[in-house]
Amino acid sequence: TVAPPPAPAGSSPAPVAPVTPRKGRVFASPLAKKLAAEKGIDLAQVNGSGPDGRVTKKDIETFVPPKAAPTDSDSSGEDSDSLVERPDLVERNHVVDVSVAVSTANGLITPIVFNAHTKGLAAISSDVTALAAKARDGKLQPHEFQGGTFTISNLGMFGVKNFSAIINPPQACILAVGGSEKRRLPADNEKGFDVASMMSVTLSCDHRVVDGAVGAQWLAEFRKFLEKPVTMLL
Repeated sequence: TVAPPPAPAGSSPAPVAPVTPRKGRVFASPLAKKLAAEKGIDLAQVNGSGPDGRVTKKDIETFVPPKAAPTDSDSSGEDSDSLVERPDLVERNHVVDVSVAVSTANGLITPIVFNAHTKGLAAISSDVTALAAKARDGKLQPHEFQGGTFTISNLGMFGVKNFSAIINPPQACILAVGGSEKRRLPADNEKGFDVASMMSVTLSCDHRVVDGAVGAQWLAEFRKFLEKPVTMLL
């Protein structure tokens, strides 16, 4: 057998074929989607081993990101892995800085009650009143409305019973407060009912950070405080 002749000097290796992401819908298991999101992996680049090409947990765990072929402009020799865009990071806050939506002549603005978790009801009420006045007078400083960890929007004074508010990034939640109204509730008395003041609130959550179940638990605790306000003074 005659060995093939050696490659001529100066010849370059065959170019690496670029990875072409799959087009159309990519089917993947819920766990695979979660792992891919955590690792910053594009599911379209993963070859699924499940039925009909479905991406599985094992596919994500064994996936090796393809390295892009070098170009004329890429001469630094830097590992291409370091050039991959990092997924969004989640910052865990250790303070409660509440943004309160205030309507002004120039539009909506959200001044912040800083460290609300360390203040009593009287102090919070005083802060909100002062900040709202400054907002309407156009005297807020940037640090007084930039940031915040949670937003409250109240449209009850406009006769709105309930609504859904849009989350203010980079925050993960916003509470929409509607107006209160008198409602009849079934009761074990001669009339068969009682009249009580009822108010609707809606919590919008970014499910990448706050699960729906966690949001529901928060609302349940919030309701307990509103139904028995004296507990907020203890």
